[in-house]
Amino acid sequence: MLKKHQHNPAHLFVDNSPYFITGSIYQKRDLLQSNTIKDYLLATIRQCFEEKAWLLND
Repeated sequence: MLKKHQHNPAHLFVDNSPYFITGSIYQKRDLLQSNTIKDYLLATIRQCFEEKAWLLND
């Protein structure tokens, strides 16, 4: 399935395929200075992947 959004490039979604996920912080603010915050973010991502039964290779 090809999804297009106004402010993003088109994304192709294919079942059972690996994806490389990237992201950025709005206005490049430095919000991930603390290891505690980074650990919390990673734990949240892992929990979301587990709930969807997705495989996360980190």
